[in-house]
Amino acid sequence: MKINSNILSIVIAGLALLFPILSHAGGEVRHGLVTGVSTWSEHVDIGTDAPFIDPDACGGGGGYYRIDLTTPGANARLASILLAYSLRKTVGLSLEGCVGTAPAIDGVRGFGP
Repeated sequence: MKINSNILSIVIAGLALLFPILSHAGGEVRHGLVTGVSTWSEHVDIGTDAPFIDPDACGGGGGYYRIDLTTPGANARLASILLAYSLRKTVGLSLEGCVGTAPAIDGVRGFGP
């Protein structure tokens, strides 16, 4: 079976366009107790007792996750984190991208008693 070179070129170009999407991992911290909150002018560092993950290879961020305070929804994510921290409740974190060298917190889930 002979493959048309135009079709092969289209397939290769399509794969090249998809590669950045496929290589962007994102990740989840399933359950973790918030162990620290450090506020800075444009971001907040969050520590948890869950095993640290860095799905987008940001550089580790010193073992912290970050909320970029300049992004939409940052106040809601921070409020959820602070509530869980003060009540000693576990959270789940959705990670997407980087803030500096730390994984960016894109979403927060609270868990019941």
